[in-house]
Amino acid sequence: MTVGSVPASVDPVLWAIIAVAGVVVTPITIALIRLYRDTREVKDQVSNAHSTNLREEQDARHEEILDRMSSQDRVLGELERRTARIGGEVREDRETFARLRAEDRSEFQRVRDADWSEFLRLRAETHTAIRRADASIAKHHPEDTL
Repeated sequence: MTVGSVPASVDPVLWAIIAVAGVVVTPITIALIRLYRDTREVKDQVSNAHSTNLREEQDARHEEILDRMSSQDRVLGELERRTARIGGEVREDRETFARLRAEDRSEFQRVRDADWSEFLRLRAETHTAIRRADASIAKHHPEDTL
């Protein structure tokens, strides 16, 4: 007689042990297969079947990287020198502009003051000339006097 799919002659405890063992062993087996494949790929990469040794290849790459870094250091140093020079020029330009702005303000003030005093002088001269002209007209042409 069979119960479900299990023959009646087999002890159910045995079937439980077999099931638990299957559940435990299956993931371990899958992990071991993956580990084997990964190990084989790594072995392919580091084996001496290549034309160059892995260490020699890495040393060469290391030298290339050091050369590039050295070159970049030189370029960065030059950029820093240029930046410092340009910064100095900008500071000098700012100082020059500030000095010129101050000179322009004082020159504007001088011209404004000079123009005002010149205006007043010319105005006085004009009034004097008009009075003289009126006096001359009144003296020589009394009929044209206002």
